Amino acid sequence: SLSPDGVVTYVSPSSTRLLGHPVGDVMGQSIRAFLHPDDLARCFETIQQTLASDVPQGDAEYRVRHRDGSYRWHVTHATVIRDPAGKVESFAAIARDITERKQAEEALRESEARYDQLAEQSRTIAWEVDAQGLYTFVSQVVQPVLGYTPEELVGKMHYYDVHPAEGREAFRAQTMECFGRKAPFRGMVNPAVARDGSIVWLSTDGIPMLDAAGHLRGY
Repeated sequence: SLSPDGVVTYVSPSSTRLLGHPVGDVMGQSIRAFLHPDDLARCFETIQQTLASDVPQGDAEYRVRHRDGSYRWHVTHATVIRDPAGKVESFAAIARDITERKQAEEALRESEARYDQLAEQSRTIAWEVDAQGLYTFVSQVVQPVLGYTPEELVGKMHYYDVHPAEGREAFRAQTMECFGRKAPFRGMVNPAVARDGSIVWLSTDGIPMLDAAGHLRGY
């Protein structure tokens, strides 16, 4: 728990395991001594909001300095403790170490960024459609390839709508037959009409998405 000005007034013995700091080294210290400098303003803003509203604050994430000098991520849930007269006694919080989760999230973001860069360089569009062929997701790479934004396609156009008018119905029937068999396909070459009217040739791979009962959800 903290005083309204951020001084530690109580810390559980488990903090030794969580931070590596003995309890005696934490008691009476300002929280400023342990928070990452970039998180200080946000932390004290949260404290003031909680004191002003009496509404518990949850899922606030901060970096806290370990005894070895490294910073670890904690998620905190905090509330105000008042005495019988209504005077603020302390700002109480519980914290949980989420460093491994944050590291995994960062690794995922880096992986996604690398994938996005590769997809852009290779002009590879990621897409999803429902069982009727309506776009439910299209990656941003569609814009430099076909000129459409994802918002212009998702929920508004079917994959076969970008096929040239000539041969569109035959293309729709051919691909829907594949949908009916719930079969994957690779290297299906087909033309598409870009937003500016030009023809772009695509090589498309598709994987069926099935629900638990084996019904087709889309591709």
